[in-house]
Amino acid sequence: MLNEATKKKPVVVIKSGRSEKGAVAVASHTGSLAGTDEVFDAIIRQYSVLREECIQDAIDWCKFLTQ
Repeated sequence: MLNEATKKKPVVVIKSGRSEKGAVAVASHTGSLAGTDEVFDAIIRQYSVLREECIQDAIDWCKFLTQ
């Protein structure tokens, strides 16, 4: 699905739990591990997905990409 989406338009994601503190918060909230950032980053790089750490940066990318 991600492969098809990125062929048509850019994809911007925000992933929770990037920091150690964030990973603990995500794990306690969802009852599962957040997963390693290295694996997630490898997947999004494979599909040229843009990753941001905060909502405002993601919004800025979206605004830029629509111009």
